[in-house]
Amino acid sequence: YSGDFAFVADGPSGLQVFDISDPTNPRLAGSIGAFYAYGVAVSGDNIYIAASSSGLLVFDITDPANPTITGTYGTPSPAWDVVVSGDYAFVVDRYAGLQVIDISEPTSLSLVGSCDTQGNAHGIALSGEHVFVAGGDYGLQVIDVSDPTNPTLAGTYDTSGYTYRVAVSGDHAFMADGLSGLEVIDVSDPTNPALVGNYNTLDYAIGVAVSGDHVC
Repeated sequence: YSGDFAFVADGPSGLQVFDISDPTNPRLAGSIGAFYAYGVAVSGDNIYIAASSSGLLVFDITDPANPTITGTYGTPSPAWDVVVSGDYAFVVDRYAGLQVIDISEPTSLSLVGSCDTQGNAHGIALSGEHVFVAGGDYGLQVIDVSDPTNPTLAGTYDTSGYTYRVAVSGDHAFMADGLSGLEVIDVSDPTNPALVGNYNTLDYAIGVAVSGDHVC
């Protein structure tokens, strides 16, 4: 979200923009539906969308209700999620792992680094100099991005289920692990992630977020 607006990746319906100035009564403010949207990240006046076979899309959200496209980058396979830090977008590309894209000029995006991951890359989180990839059957994969032009695999943890999404807070990664529910991984040593807890959710866990002392 940004200010009074939330930006929702709505699969085949594309990007949905909601006015949340009144949280008890969110209302649709705008939408763009000419692509699949699986993940979004907001940075400044731009929103970055992991848009499946359309790759990475960049929209100017100076007017949040009317986003305008400013740049695109065609990733090798379907783009499923994205995080942004500084001049770089880190995109998980389902069959091609991590793609690092220079976004310093949104109208002219360029690939600067990549790191192939095991399995299907579905979700990503960033903490410090590491990105954490939810790798489907292969669980958590931790990648050192201290040099964005040369990302390198630092550590892995094979969860018991099929990992779709990951959120990181402090020394812990929280994994939405399909039929295995929530798995909590200690990542204080990124080279040696270790399971410290789990919770069997009622159904298939495909998304996760952390706020303070709570996980949703």
